[in-house]
Amino acid sequence: MKLFDLFRTMEKAGLAKQDRQFSGQRLLWDGLPATVYLKDASRKLIHVNERFARAMRQPAEDLLGKTAEDLFEGSGVARLKKLEQQLLAGETESFFDGFALRIRGRDESDRVVIISSARMEAEGGQAGIIGVALDITAFAQAELHLARERDFIRTVLDTTGALIAVLDPAGAILRWNLACQQVLGRHESEVRGRAVSELLSPMQDLAGLQSKWQELMAGRSPQSGVNSLQAAGGRAVWLNWSAATVSNDAGQPEYVVVTAVDITQQLEAEDQQDQLAREFRAVWESARDAMVFIDSEGGIVAANPSFFELTGMDRKQLAGARFVDVLGEWPGHEAEELARFRERFRARTLEASTTREYILRNGERLWLECSNSFLERPGRAPLLLQVIRNITGRIHAEQELRGANEFLRTTTQWAREMAAAAELASAAKTEFLANVSHEIRTPMNGVLGMTELALSTDLNPQQREYLELVKSSAESLLALLDDLLDVSKIEAGRMELSLEPFSLRALLSNTMQPMIVRGSARGLEVGWEIDGDAPDWVVGDKGRLRQVILNLVGNSVKFTDHGWVRLTVSLLSRPAEDRCVLRFVVQDSGIGITQGSLDSIFDPFTQLEPGGERRRGGTGLGLSISSKLVDLMGGRLFVASRPGEGSAFGFTLPLRLAEPEQSGAGVAAEPAPIGRPAAARRCLVAEDHPVNQRLIVEMLKKSGIHCDIVNSGSAALESWRSSRYDFVLMDVQMPEMDGLEACKRIREQEQQTGTRIPIIAMTAHAMPGDRERCFEAGMDGYLAKPIRLTALNEEIHRIMELQPDKKAVDQPGQDLRQLTPAVDAAGADLGRQFRGRPRVARVARRHFPKRRADKFAVHGVATGARVFGEQRLDRIGTGQRIGRGRRRRVAAVVGRQVVDDDLVLALFQRRHAAPHAEGHDHRDDGERGLAERRAQPVHVLLQRRAAGLDALHETADPAELRVHAGGDHHGPTASARH
Repeated sequence: MKLFDLFRTMEKAGLAKQDRQFSGQRLLWDGLPATVYLKDASRKLIHVNERFARAMRQPAEDLLGKTAEDLFEGSGVARLKKLEQQLLAGETESFFDGFALRIRGRDESDRVVIISSARMEAEGGQAGIIGVALDITAFAQAELHLARERDFIRTVLDTTGALIAVLDPAGAILRWNLACQQVLGRHESEVRGRAVSELLSPMQDLAGLQSKWQELMAGRSPQSGVNSLQAAGGRAVWLNWSAATVSNDAGQPEYVVVTAVDITQQLEAEDQQDQLAREFRAVWESARDAMVFIDSEGGIVAANPSFFELTGMDRKQLAGARFVDVLGEWPGHEAEELARFRERFRARTLEASTTREYILRNGERLWLECSNSFLERPGRAPLLLQVIRNITGRIHAEQELRGANEFLRTTTQWAREMAAAAELASAAKTEFLANVSHEIRTPMNGVLGMTELALSTDLNPQQREYLELVKSSAESLLALLDDLLDVSKIEAGRMELSLEPFSLRALLSNTMQPMIVRGSARGLEVGWEIDGDAPDWVVGDKGRLRQVILNLVGNSVKFTDHGWVRLTVSLLSRPAEDRCVLRFVVQDSGIGITQGSLDSIFDPFTQLEPGGERRRGGTGLGLSISSKLVDLMGGRLFVASRPGEGSAFGFTLPLRLAEPEQSGAGVAAEPAPIGRPAAARRCLVAEDHPVNQRLIVEMLKKSGIHCDIVNSGSAALESWRSSRYDFVLMDVQMPEMDGLEACKRIREQEQQTGTRIPIIAMTAHAMPGDRERCFEAGMDGYLAKPIRLTALNEEIHRIMELQPDKKAVDQPGQDLRQLTPAVDAAGADLGRQFRGRPRVARVARRHFPKRRADKFAVHGVATGARVFGEQRLDRIGTGQRIGRGRRRRVAAVVGRQVVDDDLVLALFQRRHAAPHAEGHDHRDDGERGLAERRAQPVHVLLQRRAAGLDALHETADPAELRVHAGGDHHGPTASARH
């Protein structure tokens, strides 16, 4: 039976014989120097030896049946319990570990106990534990104390600023502290075992070090010196070191302890001080300013060469001299000066810088600028360093400058007064121009408006000619007024650009078209072209660009009696991906310009005609305005000319590229027709001028709009309150209450009702800011006088958001295949008419050559289709492909035979205007013609045009039948030849 089984049997049976059998074994356990115990499967004690009982200070019998947690407390109890459970569960066979235990119920510290336990099994399979425990608390405390001593010594060594290293008698490094590691950049593990001589920097006195080492080994210590060690990275570290030996029991050196201090920074500072001293000496000797050290009694201690040069003294004369004796302010009062200096020296109240007139010993007066600074010297008396600069020449120059400044101040004041007067004059000029503009535009509104209304009535040719002259003269006067306003804006710096994306080719086409017609009337060939590489969509002020082109081309047309005028646009450069520089050149074969006139050609009111002739007219403002506009847009206008050979005006223009706003960009689109209102609308008109009242009433009547007239803003406000209107036409300048104030009050009252009536400003004010002031007051639209019927209708439609006339636009179109027979029939009939009129036919064939028939046909059909409401035909001119043969058929009919439908109609109406019957539609020619053409199919109109040729062919002048001959994709070219 195993030992565990015997003890368990003894406890259960209590047999004395068994007890005697194991009494010898018990005596053996009790004699062990360690505590021994046995535990059963429930971890309860079933046997302990005598040493265990003494350690617990309890009889052995009282300990039996108790577990570890019954007897002990402390941090190790839980871990001991867990390990014993693992033993009993068979997870491990034994364990050996240390535990911190404290006997339960005793006021004492934890004991460190090492326990070795093993698993035991009885014959019946019951498990138990045998354990041996050894109290090592005293050993643990001694070890802890020793560790603390080591840590203390290491802390002392590592926290001291001194470098401490321990070497063996051969000079090998055994230990060194943290300071060595920090200063030299090497960890102790890197240098342990290496000879200290390996760390010495180059160029050291090795023989001297070897001698001192031998002295140490001979017992003559300590030894010291200054040497340089090479730190990590090759940096030299200078150390002031001291070494001593530690001997063994035999009196032989066993260790060498080296203590050192890093003096690298100290040596570098000393070097810097030496360098500074040398530099100061160099400055002291070479400075152009005089320098002198003065003590507290006013005596001169030292002076540099410049001081001797300034005072005219030598070193012997200066010895023992006082400063006031050399440079004095008040001759004869040196004692007072010296007393004041001493007092201020002691109080440190001397000014940092002074400028005074001093008198030398020889009587010479000098203006000196003195800078004072105190030099504190530890353990020694302080000194005053005075730096003296001779500024006599500068003072004299400043005195002269002050006189000049006084003169300049007076002149500046005079100039300011003149500038103020000029500003007043400019303001007066601006106000004058504004008033003139208003006073001219107000009656001109009536003149032009009534003229347009009169031209839309039945007139005989002579009356129509007279009214056309009136209209042309009025428009010329307005153009002059616009030029004057532009000059005023530019001179006042109030000209602003309106940047927006636009199609360059469309702009050129629309701009050059009237110039082509104008040139044709003078027998000139006017054309334009643009490089294929030039971009189409750009960002810029298209209105101002159009103004410049019109000025330049119009000028060339005016001064060219025969020949040609051409506009060329080319790409000059692409400085960036989204930018380009374009060059515009206008050339002509005109009279040219003399060299003397070229110098002043861009000056305002400069006339180009020789000898002061004025037969060509003009104000001389166009080129001046164009030059300033080009400058404003970032370009430059230039001119080249030879008398009798023509001129060339060109300018460069930087532009930013833009994306097309819609498909088909770059094609000059026909303006969309503006439809009439679906039903009559009511309008309130606020206008104080009787003629303008009558004019607005007649214009609105043509659009089918009824209106009420009031004479002031206050009356407009009352009418708006009492009646319902669709929109308001508001004059700005009226008596009692102006239009701006009336608009503001309407908007204020609308905030309470949540409504808003559209208001259009009508004003003769056209100065910068007038439009903005109207919009700020709450206006929705703006019309500058004189007001044209077309502009009025467009603005009304814009603010009312009227749609095009559904009856006209939505009229079903005819399929091209269905329309072709009608076109062919009309063409055949028209051809028969031409055969009887050879003069008209010759002109038509000459101006519509066969090679351009296709182009004119497609353009003519598309344009006409838009007029007639034929939507399917309209697509021919906007990109829809048709067969080559069909295109030629259409060309044959419309191109060569019909010539130009609109031109024939215009000539017919102009030359054969007859009185109209009563009830005639009094709409203007454009509206009436548009309505007529939309009301009937194409073939009917073509037949009507053919009938009109009977009256035309006998009287028509071939020159009247000159037409625009088209162009290619680079731009149209107009030509007219007799």
